[in-house]
Amino acid sequence: MSKVLEAMVNKVACGASTRWYRRFSNGGRWGIGTGQAPQSLLDGETQTGSSGTHPVFVTARFRSGSTYLWNIFHLLGRYTAYYEPLHERRWFDPAARAIPADETHIETAPYHTNYEGLESLAELYDERWTSRRLYMDARATDRRLEAYNQTLIDHAVRQPVLQFNRVDYRLAWLRRYFPQARILHLYRSPREQWMSSLRGETVPADMTLADVDSMDLFYLKRWWRSLRYVFPGLQACRKEHPYRAFYFLWRWSYLMGLQGADVSIAYEDLAQAPQRVMREALAALALPTDGLDWERIEGMTRYRVDPRWPAFASADWFEEIEGACDQIVEHALRGSGHQESAVRGPLLP
Repeated sequence: MSKVLEAMVNKVACGASTRWYRRFSNGGRWGIGTGQAPQSLLDGETQTGSSGTHPVFVTARFRSGSTYLWNIFHLLGRYTAYYEPLHERRWFDPAARAIPADETHIETAPYHTNYEGLESLAELYDERWTSRRLYMDARATDRRLEAYNQTLIDHAVRQPVLQFNRVDYRLAWLRRYFPQARILHLYRSPREQWMSSLRGETVPADMTLADVDSMDLFYLKRWWRSLRYVFPGLQACRKEHPYRAFYFLWRWSYLMGLQGADVSIAYEDLAQAPQRVMREALAALALPTDGLDWERIEGMTRYRVDPRWPAFASADWFEEIEGACDQIVEHALRGSGHQESAVRGPLLP
């Protein structure tokens, strides 16, 4: 994070200490976004597993296609891919292996794949990682989390890939303690991600965030509680429609991903052309693209052509909420000295 975010977040939370914001270096709003990797990625201390290769960390929000991306890494054959290491179901626990797969995770490997022999992780795992300190800057410390991640890396027989859904606001911390890691950021259209998170639940137009205790919405209220004093705009969401909090979390996560990751890719692009996007992403991460089992992912195209969000509300309804949130985010950035508008993101009108 840059001094921009540092100046902003220091007013309300624990601050930040690394560079903050960058555009897609290819000048576009779509597809692969890359940036110059920090020098520590090139010449810092090494965190390698038994395979002798550097880890890859995937950062994504819930319902963004992260399981799809994890399965691609698994099928390519060169990687030891771990599914959601911080999940409260503790995939290293044999008791978790009877949990049925999500019905939307089509033709997906078992979630516990590659966790065999890692029962000792129970001594390190802390379920509070799923709800507390969801924001951690480069000055934060958590020796248990550091050891937990390193144990997974050490156990990998091939290049380790850790697919996270709970580190998007912790990337600066990951960079400090795992400087040799490559970080891949996956994002999805916020409206389609919102529709996926509903999982059939009915959310009336007059509902407020304070009313969502009876439904999960993929931990929305839990994340709001943890981050409401960190990021501008979140605190006031309690009496607003839940989509407002959802969009704020999406927007700040998206910006964090652009800054903190080496490469950013859109789920919509990945699902339309998995081999092309993965080849580009791996090349941008300075990872080899030859010798991979590309044929295994050829049939994985599954992009939904027709958007689902119009069935929930009108474009005007979404635009009113998104526009109001974007103004607050942009004001916060400008108030911290950032003069370039960086708010209106990809996959939005």
